[in-house]
Amino acid sequence: MARIRYWCSGTGRGPVVHRRPLNKKGAGGSHRVSQPRFSVIIPVFNGADFVGRAIESVLAQTYPAEEILLVDDGSTDATPHIIERYGSRLRYLRQSNQGVSVARNTGAHAARGDWLAFLDADDWYFPDRLRLHAEMLSVRSDLDFLTGDYEYRDS
Repeated sequence: MARIRYWCSGTGRGPVVHRRPLNKKGAGGSHRVSQPRFSVIIPVFNGADFVGRAIESVLAQTYPAEEILLVDDGSTDATPHIIERYGSRLRYLRQSNQGVSVARNTGAHAARGDWLAFLDADDWYFPDRLRLHAEMLSVRSDLDFLTGDYEYRDS
């Protein structure tokens, strides 16, 4: 397991690198990637009212995701029907209700990209989120993971 040396967070002005060692284990190996491939994982449970907006925000990225994995954690509402509308633009994985952490892990195990990007079904990405992270990863081979800031809106 690699030791995480630096981490990167994103703001509206782009990612910021923090040069503070983190005492965590579990990161994958660091390497420079000229065109990182992101697997966006969206866990959802009974999210028919809002999951479409999350999916649309990933489809609208200025730097396209390699894949979108929608992990349905046993929804009993119309969530499966909403997801089916997107057809081949995403991978739909359904499991019995086991909680959001298991759903994220299910998506992580099925992912094909170089990097995992998680998005909750009731949230959405700003259009440049993946582009900003891809730019940082293309010049910084010492990063093990990236995070981002958020803007809270009560809707």
